[in-house]
Amino acid sequence: MSCLDFIALDVETTGLDEKRNDITEIGIVRFRNGELVAEFSTLVKPREKISEYVANMTGITNEMVSTAPEFEAVVEEMLKFIGDDLVVGHNIGFDVGMLDQALIRAGRPVLENVVLDTLDIISILNPTGGSFKLSHLAKIYGVLEENVHRAKDDSLMTANLYLKLINEIKSLDKDVVSVLLYYLDQSDTPLRRVFDDVFGNKLEKHDYPWVSFKFNKLKTDEISQRYKDESFRDKDVDALFQMFKEDGSLAKNLPEFEIRAAQIDMMEKVWHSFTNDTHLVVEAGTGTGKSLAYLLPAVYFALKNDKTVVVSTKTKALQEQLVEKDIPILKKALGINFKDEMIKGKENYICLNKFAYLMNSAVSKKDDSLLKGALSLMMWVISSERGDIAEIHNSLKTRFNAQIKAETKSCLQSHCPFKQVCFLNKLKENAKNANIIVVNHALLLADIHFGRNVLPEFSQLIIDEAHTLEDVATGCFSMSFAKKRLNELFSKMIENNSIDEYAVGKEVEKDIKKIKTKFRKATRANNEWFSAIEDVFKEKEKQNVFFKKSQKRIGFTEIDEAVIDSIYIAINDLIGVLLEIKPMLNDLRRDVKDELSVFQRAFLRGIISEVEGLIDELAIMYERSPGFIRWLEKVERPRSMHYEMIMTPLSSGELLQKELLSELDSVVHTSATISISGNFNYYLSRLGYLDSPKKTETAVFSSPFDLEKRMLLCVPGDVPAYKDDKEYVDSISKYLKDLLIGIDGKALVLFTSHKHLSDCYYGIKHELEKVRMPVFCQGKQMSDKNLINAFKSKEGGVLMGTDSFWEGIDVPGRNLSYVIVVKLPFDVPTDPIVMARMEQVANVGRSSFFDYVVPKAIVKFKQGIGRLIRSKSDKGAVIILDKRVKHKGYGKTFINAVVAKKVSPEDLPSMIASLKLWVD
Repeated sequence: MSCLDFIALDVETTGLDEKRNDITEIGIVRFRNGELVAEFSTLVKPREKISEYVANMTGITNEMVSTAPEFEAVVEEMLKFIGDDLVVGHNIGFDVGMLDQALIRAGRPVLENVVLDTLDIISILNPTGGSFKLSHLAKIYGVLEENVHRAKDDSLMTANLYLKLINEIKSLDKDVVSVLLYYLDQSDTPLRRVFDDVFGNKLEKHDYPWVSFKFNKLKTDEISQRYKDESFRDKDVDALFQMFKEDGSLAKNLPEFEIRAAQIDMMEKVWHSFTNDTHLVVEAGTGTGKSLAYLLPAVYFALKNDKTVVVSTKTKALQEQLVEKDIPILKKALGINFKDEMIKGKENYICLNKFAYLMNSAVSKKDDSLLKGALSLMMWVISSERGDIAEIHNSLKTRFNAQIKAETKSCLQSHCPFKQVCFLNKLKENAKNANIIVVNHALLLADIHFGRNVLPEFSQLIIDEAHTLEDVATGCFSMSFAKKRLNELFSKMIENNSIDEYAVGKEVEKDIKKIKTKFRKATRANNEWFSAIEDVFKEKEKQNVFFKKSQKRIGFTEIDEAVIDSIYIAINDLIGVLLEIKPMLNDLRRDVKDELSVFQRAFLRGIISEVEGLIDELAIMYERSPGFIRWLEKVERPRSMHYEMIMTPLSSGELLQKELLSELDSVVHTSATISISGNFNYYLSRLGYLDSPKKTETAVFSSPFDLEKRMLLCVPGDVPAYKDDKEYVDSISKYLKDLLIGIDGKALVLFTSHKHLSDCYYGIKHELEKVRMPVFCQGKQMSDKNLINAFKSKEGGVLMGTDSFWEGIDVPGRNLSYVIVVKLPFDVPTDPIVMARMEQVANVGRSSFFDYVVPKAIVKFKQGIGRLIRSKSDKGAVIILDKRVKHKGYGKTFINAVVAKKVSPEDLPSMIASLKLWVD
């Protein structure tokens, strides 16, 4: 039967549980030779009531199905219509599963038809698609029906989508089809039937056809060359400034460009830093336009001196903003196409050696589900220019990321059979010829810390969002171990039989059995290590019933020496087992190397590399060297809990100076929040500059917005005093609820505790929804990005968050008119890192509280309130619900750090009146 002869099927249901929920509607359409010839549609009376949510989504109400036939009454007609046709559906597994359960309840056999899912086809044809939802795809392919989520209309959409996809398959490159057919021919998936029907047997059999395809394709790729413009060698700084004047190229090419004195001043400082080999720390308030202020002199300097300038920022999102928005603006203004390159961390890119193993496993295991996913990845691999895993659909990333991502510990570098076509190698070659390279802090620090194997030589560096550098460095220079991480490596050798394929002779089979026995021993040693860690937490919880709720970290200074010794004994035992395994794996590789393909040998080498890296890391963890902070951590997830052992340098600043900053001619540090009332000593001390011989300058460029006329800072007098108990949470929730209703929402509410955030959310959600005020809470409904977008789109909403929500949120306009700070953002004093660094500051005769704790909190505080005024037309208020800002001596430091009109209303009603008058 032709692939154009089929039925498309869809069911609507009362829920997503096949065994518990019921079908409410069935819709089936029959096609012959690609033409619609018959339809079947019926409502079905379910055993349970339809919820309001489902009714709103499907349009099927309880009234509509009250007189509908039960499933048993329509089953005969439905089965007759289905016959033995090919069944096509979108996410068809769900529809068939619901039908099968209904058939079983009706005493009938389940469907035995061949089933084809359009999700599988679209995933292969378009693995980088943004959404695989039927309604989204129907819009893209022009097959959208009127009544989305009604069964017959969805089945008709699916059928027409399927026909469009068949046409798309017909247009595929013949070499791509040959690669697909090679793998489909080795499986039982119905996809093979479609491709065979469309193309027939055009297969040229050879090993690893995707590899051949990729090698042939990339051999023709050229490495981009550095942009050179000799005219820049003669240009001086005056030409740079001219661009910012009324008749300059920025104004001529960018209608939205505004002349800002602070931006020009900052540009001059950056240029001076580059040309005089100084280090510069700049605070540039919101609206300064700091991106252009540092990018333009960076480009001029790079072109004038034929050098590479590196720009580092905190997140991948900010990297993309620079590359996709700010740098194109400069290229347009300059009228030149200088070479820029964006590089993310290694783990963002696919490892082709790992992918080769995945493809081989999918075929050898005869796993059709795995093969379909691997083919989707393959279609992306052979067409991708960068190999950035972020390019693929989220479902593929979620499923395969851990199996395919590049990692330092498993990278074979020059020994890799894919080194010629490695995406990272190509990226590194392109980076050598870039005028501007945009990275994130994590990559920058990892590269300098682990051997400088990604970035080329450079002497000029710009660090944007510089206030985050120390914290990122702390994370980057840390080393952590979790039981799951190690056991996953070990189980790959045992349960998944990853080395069994190397058994090419009886003697080797014995060796493999011995290796697997050793890996089981390593698993036991690993379990003993983490059992010792778990016992520490259990003992602490016995001593203090509140410990379990309040503390997730235990520093080694809080643990008995005998217990620490038992943990180190367990680590040493594990190192010992791995040292036994390493030579056994090397012997195996030597014994079988002539019988294995180059890709099998590479995978085995990768296993050995992982074991070697693990031994090195554990050895560092085992050493009790001073200068490191060590702690145990309990990590709780919604459905799981695990323990980790972590160590991090006591002073990240010293490492930054030693490994990076002191090695560079000029470094520009910039952020909107980096000083404390114009004083940079806190930042300079944390990054080791106070003891550095490098010439360092500082500058503050205030926001061009008139903040005293645009922002009101309120500290009410009747707010509940902070206590870490339920009474405080109840009282602050009520206060917050009354405040939000009084100001009609439009607020970002910032917390410092995930627990308080959750408790307050559940304490106010119901009351706010009663007055139709939408509430969006971090971690409760959707991803952070979608949560922020939803808040932007809903007028009068409330966005509640902690930690990451204190920075990076940009919501211009009236939808964000208020920022509410529930509690001053002090670090948790019992955190091992905080305790150790406070002690470090005290040991040199300074105040650990006023020289470390308070300045760090003020920087975060300024970041939080910086979410409010994002454009010159914004107007709003900051409300601080922490009495300490009024009654503690350090409170004035927080207040003085903010430029705004400041008021202290006596009570909530008078504050609400002042706020509404100010904003309106």
